[in-house]
Amino acid sequence: MTAQASEGEDWKRRYLDTLQTLEERDERLGTAEELLRLALGRLTLAAEKAYPPLEARLSALRQEVKAAPEGRLPLSRLLAQLNELVSELRTLETRSEEVERESHVAPAEAPELDDRAALARRFLAVLLEKLVLTHELEQRKSDLLEALGLPGEGATTVLIDQAAGLVNDMRKQLEHEKDDLAGFLKQLTDTLNELDRDVQSDIELLHDDTGTRLALHDAMDSQMRGLEQDITAVNDVNQLKAIISTRLDRLRAHMTSLRESEDRLLQRMEQTTATMRGRILLLEKETEGLRENLRASRERMLIDALTGIPNRLALDERVKLELARFKRHKQPLTLAVWDIDHFKAINDTFGHKAGDKALRIVAQKLAQEVRETDFVARYGGEEFIMLFINTSVMDALAKADSLRESIAAAPFRYGDKPLRITLSCGLSQLRANDTADQLFERADQALYAAKQGGRNRCVVG
Repeated sequence: MTAQASEGEDWKRRYLDTLQTLEERDERLGTAEELLRLALGRLTLAAEKAYPPLEARLSALRQEVKAAPEGRLPLSRLLAQLNELVSELRTLETRSEEVERESHVAPAEAPELDDRAALARRFLAVLLEKLVLTHELEQRKSDLLEALGLPGEGATTVLIDQAAGLVNDMRKQLEHEKDDLAGFLKQLTDTLNELDRDVQSDIELLHDDTGTRLALHDAMDSQMRGLEQDITAVNDVNQLKAIISTRLDRLRAHMTSLRESEDRLLQRMEQTTATMRGRILLLEKETEGLRENLRASRERMLIDALTGIPNRLALDERVKLELARFKRHKQPLTLAVWDIDHFKAINDTFGHKAGDKALRIVAQKLAQEVRETDFVARYGGEEFIMLFINTSVMDALAKADSLRESIAAAPFRYGDKPLRITLSCGLSQLRANDTADQLFERADQALYAAKQGGRNRCVVG
């Protein structure tokens, strides 16, 4: 029973660990929902500016997203509304194309709707760059970004439709993972309940066995007292022998009954224990598989698929950790915002594949140069964030300048063409009572100053 109680406590602990994992997944799901709300809000705002006839509908959709309680975003209804809006947008674009063909307007005098569609494309591209997706969806995102950057490559409404589908698929993946974890948690709960019932059954068997033992003890005690009385009352030796023989036969019968009862109890408890161990082994195997899936899923969620370094979600977690550490120990923390100079020109001149290669090169170089205690992540687009732990802003500036010069001097090529990559950087040191947003805002303003100052430089803000 002690071993069974220990196993029960062990599975109680595993149950609580799994429940905590589910809560962590809920938190990441909440972050994904926040991104989804942001995506829908900005998409509708961009489309609203580009297509005034749909302003009221788009505004109502945006308000519905804003008003939805946390964790209860009505995805099915919102997707249906988006499909209707996309259909109306296609109609508007078709009418615009018909008007253009009929009036033979020159490209310079094209309808204003084309300019608004281009604006919507730019908004959509910026938004997609900020989205953190799984490896399975990252290629679709890359293809969509490339299509958005090519004039005439697909109608704007179709691309918006594809972007909405991409975000919706991301949400479905997260929901699927959550459902898998919830299903396992239910299975674990059911198994623990079965184990508890088995333990209770064993306890009842022990109670029954105790009653049987007491009854047999009473019967044997009765036989012994009767024997004592017979010995005292009987004078004839032969008669006494017969009485003793009868009493001993009865005692043997009671002893045999006790052994048989104990054998039955032992057999039932062995069967119960074997069943419990089988269930525990199965659960251990399933738990290990789930733990491995969760670990791999977490890594995918926190790693940028293109560059292989931590992504924005991982950055948010690390910033929270470092802010809490700063409050306890008051050690300096400096944040640096890096941006690849003339990145759009790289894409326009060499293509998006060259741009992707530039991002990977920069990410690898930044990751190689930081200390183990420091941290670097891709923030989105061509921006990277670096955290210098226990480092003042002036010491961080010296390290950043050295790293910037190293990248600028490196000989990069794309195919047979030379590719020069330079970076601009803005730095800021964490101050008392700073929020993460305030720290980032100062560093971002410093980055803007570096860009305005001619690029390929680091500025402190």
